[in-house]
Order: sequence, then C-alpha cells, then structure tokens
Amino acid sequence: MRLKYLITALLITLTAVGAFWLSDGNRMKEDLALWLGEQSGYQVEIEGNLDWQILGGLGLAAQDVRLIGEEEDIRVGSISLSANFGNLFQSLDDWQVKTLQINDAQIASGDSNVQISRLLLTDFRPNTMAPFQGSLSMATGAQGAAYPIQVSGMLRYVPESGTQAGALELLNTVVMTEFLEANCAGRITGGSGYQGPTIAEHTEDLVSIPTLYAADTTAQCDIQKMVLGDRPLPVSELKLSLQGGELEAGLTYPTFYQGDLQIDLDLTPEQGTLAWTIDVKGQGIDSSKVFGSDAGPRSWQAIVEVDASISATGNQLPALVSGAKGTGHVTSQSGYMDVSRVKVIISLLSQLAGKSDPTTDWGQRISYRELDATWTMQGQAHELDTKIDNLRWQMSGPIDLLADRLDLRGHISASAPGADDLIRMDPAFYDIPIPIKCAGTLADPGCATDREELTELVAQLFLNAQKRRLQDVIEDAVKDQLPEPLQDAAKSLLNLFKKD
Repeated sequence: MRLKYLITALLITLTAVGAFWLSDGNRMKEDLALWLGEQSGYQVEIEGNLDWQILGGLGLAAQDVRLIGEEEDIRVGSISLSANFGNLFQSLDDWQVKTLQINDAQIASGDSNVQISRLLLTDFRPNTMAPFQGSLSMATGAQGAAYPIQVSGMLRYVPESGTQAGALELLNTVVMTEFLEANCAGRITGGSGYQGPTIAEHTEDLVSIPTLYAADTTAQCDIQKMVLGDRPLPVSELKLSLQGGELEAGLTYPTFYQGDLQIDLDLTPEQGTLAWTIDVKGQGIDSSKVFGSDAGPRSWQAIVEVDASISATGNQLPALVSGAKGTGHVTSQSGYMDVSRVKVIISLLSQLAGKSDPTTDWGQRISYRELDATWTMQGQAHELDTKIDNLRWQMSGPIDLLADRLDLRGHISASAPGADDLIRMDPAFYDIPIPIKCAGTLADPGCATDREELTELVAQLFLNAQKRRLQDVIEDAVKDQLPEPLQDAAKSLLNLFKKD
C-alpha cells in the first residue's frame, strides 16, 4: 500500500513541477525552437511570448515566430495549436492536431510575397483529409499589386515512406478572388532545388527562377469565373504541372463563345533565363461575341478557326516583347464584315479619277464567302495579310504592345470579282494596290488612306491610260500607213517604249 501512495505522490510532484515549468513558456523557447528546427529543416526563432497548456490536451500559443529556409523567409505574427499530448514524443510527421490557427504570416520567396491574414486547420493527422480555410494575398515584385484570396477545402499530408517523398494533397479546394473563382485539386511534393549558377534577381523579373525548383506540383482546377479587364470569360478548366523547374499549363474552354479554345503554356529555365512558348487553337468561335459589343452593329461576325504560336526568351516584359516571334492563321467560311473604311477609300479614289462611285449601293456591312488571314511577328515588326473574297489587305510595320501603339503601312487591292463577290469597282482599279496606313492603338488603329498618295496613284493611272491610248493610235497608224516591209521594224521600236 505504501508503494501506491509513493507513486501517487511522485505523480503529483511531477505534475506540479511541470505546471510550474510550463507556466512560463519562455523558459523553453530556445529548446522548442531548436527541436522544431531539427524536425522541419528550417532555422526557427521564437521572438515573442510562448505559452503552454497541458490540461485537457497539449496547447501552445506563440507570437512573432520566424522560419528561415534556403529560399523562404517566413514570419508569423501569432500561432496557436491544440494537439494530443503524445505529439511531444513523436516526429512532426506523426502529429495529430485538433486545431492550428495562424494569423498575420508573411512568406517571402524570391520576388514573390504571400501574406496570410488567417489560416485555420482542424482535425489534422497524417494520411487523413482535414478541412482548412484561410484569407491571404499574393504579390510579385517590389511594386507588385497584392491580390486578396479566399481559400477553403480539404488537405491531406502523406509522410515520407522509404523512397516515396512526402506530399501535400488538396481536394475540393475553393479559391476565390475578385476576378477568379475555381475548385481545385492537386499534389505538392518537395522539389529538387535550384542547382545552377547564381542568378541575379531583379524586381522587374516576372518569375523567380529558383522558386520553380522549390516544389513539384500537379493541379487541376474547374474555373467557374474568370474576368479579363471588365469582360467575364466562359467556364474553363486549368491543368498545371511543375516538374524539375519546368512549367506546363493548359487552359481549356469547352464552350468558348459557341466554339472551343485551347491555350497551352510551356515555361522552361534556360541558361539563367526563361524560354516561353504559347500555343492557341480554336474552332467554331463566334467572332462577334469575342470582339463585338451587345449594343450597335458588329464590325465582324463569322464562325472562325484560329491557330497561333508565340515564342520568346527572357524574364522581363520588355525583353520578351522585343524578342518575341510569332505566327497566326485565322479562317472563316462566310460571314459579315464592316467595310465602312474601305467604302471611304474606294469612294475617294473614284471621285479623284472622275469615275462613278460603286459603293453607293453598299451597306455598312457586306457578306463574304471566305476569309483567310495570316500574321507574323519578329519583335515589334509585324506583317498581316488578309484575303476576303476578291479583296486583299496587306500591312506591315511596328506594333508596340507595351505602349499600345501601332504604325502600319500597306495597301488594299481588289481582283476582278466573281459572280458572288460584292467588292466591285471600275475595271481600271482592279489589281491596283491602293495605299493605306494605320496609326493609332490596337483598339482604334485609325486606318485611312493618304489623299496625296491617292492623288499620285490616280495621276499615274491616268498617264498609263493615256500612254496605252497613244500606243494604240501609233500601232493603228503603222498598220494603215507604213509599207508592210517597214511595219515589223516600227513595231519593234514601239515595244521598246512599252518596256519603259
């Protein structure tokens, strides 16, 4: 019986000593920080107060905690934990957490910055889905705008086992921002880490290259809402894979304005910078819903197919734009197009030439049977070639995408029309390149013809016509008035003038 009393007395004494020791958690800050560092791989510093609770389970509250890794610097304003007491005798991989709440945390990695206002995790244990929710914001670059994000869903931690790396899995995770709403699932594992030469990072960089190697990730999101500018886009699906620093992403629109659209991005680190490739393919797309407005006449209405590809190298926007290469091809079978600018040009040309105006019977829009447009770019140099039935529009010149300015020069021409072609004019103007220029913005290119150049064209056409008439008169005179032996010599002489 005395042994029973002795054991009870020892337990009471140990509990009292433990309660006294844990009543001032600051006595254990250094020991706890060292142990957490060994378990997590981070350098852990507890700069604020530390409070413990052992009655009713293990409880911990800490302020001003800092975790420093090779590529991350994490600062936490406050953290509170409620867990099983047995966790103290287990590794972090085996912890069972009742609640974990983090407030006012900041995660800096490269030029990206994530701020967590609040993160709550409940009923967390290894290999088991646990609910979580949080409010955070993300920014890139020193001057980057912060985008608030609300996130909630289920997560599961899968501990490392043998050769199998530990992983964090997400399921039914809802992400909401001002311009995006999505339901995502994915898996995150530790990355290989960047092992190349030292990279001088700048605030203007679009992506922190070492960050691409921090984790390997696969994810899939059903995007219910995406807003581009002030325009909502249709429902889409995003698939993403980040493996060994290389990012592949595909955005699929199964119902993109009546058709379907696929956008693929490949981002690969190369020699301290990034190689970008963007491919766009679409078919059955209603152009009027993409470019038109809900009110007023639409400038272009057709069901189109599009195929485009752009490649560039760099990690800052000016370098990407100046060195980008691209091609594009757009086709449509039948449609309607606004030809008001073409009407003005042909009407002015007819007026200067003293011809009747063929555009008086045209409407603002005309129907066409076939459209075929190609586009190429090399940096700011762009070339466009558009064929609409018997009308052809060729332009080239610089387009500054960053400044939203373009300055294109080229011409339009019309071949002799077929039975179903609506572009008709005086036969003298067929296959004649009519000069045109566009100087403005992408939204309002300001395309027009130069009246002086048009006047010179008409004058040249008039001179050519007069020259042909004179040649016809001379040829008739040679035939009627010169002896037959001299006619061949005279015709040879006239042919010399024709070549001029």
